Amino acid sequence: MTARADTSAAADGRAPGEERRTPVREVAGLLSVFESARRAAARRATLGVADMRLLWLATERGSVTLRDFAVRLRLDQSTVNRQVNAALAAGLLDRETDDATGSYRFSASSTGEAEFENNLQVAFGPLEAALDALGDGRETFIDLGRTFVDAYRSAVTDDDAPGA
Repeated sequence: MTARADTSAAADGRAPGEERRTPVREVAGLLSVFESARRAAARRATLGVADMRLLWLATERGSVTLRDFAVRLRLDQSTVNRQVNAALAAGLLDRETDDATGSYRFSASSTGEAEFENNLQVAFGPLEAALDALGDGRETFIDLGRTFVDAYRSAVTDDDAPGA
């Protein structure tokens, strides 16, 4: 049997069982922990992503057509119809007919607005607490985070891909 070259921890100066600590591995580990915590927070939400996106647009714009939803959310019309009908059935949106155009216009119902605000707090509360923990480093973190995310997106985005 031929002896294999030792590529274990001892071969690169690490003690047995000691991890390789590199900035890339540190960031990957931090992002993994963050994603796990983000999923735990998301489980506390009472609305799904589709409802949150519809309500975000309806609360920002006040009154939205099906076409507005499709264009602004970059969704197919059939997807928008299905999501809006589900939100209507759940009492999250109100519908009225625009007298001038005859098209339906949708706005957040009082229930929809309350649920939206509650879910924003569920999503944003932990982020606010984490940013508060940074104290005076908050703005620096945000600036560095923006640079990091932009560089990462650039590294993984194929400019020739549809929708890029």
